[in-house]
Amino acid sequence: MHHQILNIFLAAIATRNLAEEIDERSKIIQFIDEQNVQTVSKLISETPYPLDNLRGNSVLCVEKEISHSRVAEISIGNEVRASARLSVEAFDVLKAELFSQISAQTGRKIGETLTRREKITMIAQPKSKVTYIVKWFESVRIGECIFSIDRDTFIIPYETTYDLHSEVIAG
Repeated sequence: MHHQILNIFLAAIATRNLAEEIDERSKIIQFIDEQNVQTVSKLISETPYPLDNLRGNSVLCVEKEISHSRVAEISIGNEVRASARLSVEAFDVLKAELFSQISAQTGRKIGETLTRREKITMIAQPKSKVTYIVKWFESVRIGECIFSIDRDTFIIPYETTYDLHSEVIAG
């Protein structure tokens, strides 16, 4: 008798867990729009290149190839998972949809390595010393994506790195 009650009890738990899992998988997640989008440049490195021509009698000209790499990444507000009562699996689906939308907007895949190479020419006049400073910046897109999950609407803040650029300053 106890085994039969235990089996019925375990079957009820399994049925309840399966029903919750099916309900969780059947959530309809739909991208609606983006809002409050802005693009900013963030300084990520600064490297000095001194060019000493103090003993020279003619112009010193040096050509140098510079490069920098960064991974296109995205960070999102995870608080939506709790407020939407989403399982890890459903939240992963939501993130994948968000990544897809952002990749379409920026032309970059999340996780892709961004590399920029440039040639710079540094010049020092005779009897002078010049320090060139190379600054690397990442282009960052900040905004909010609006998603519908079943009948509820959620705003997910995000920040994504999608490009690199440099600036050379002679000092």
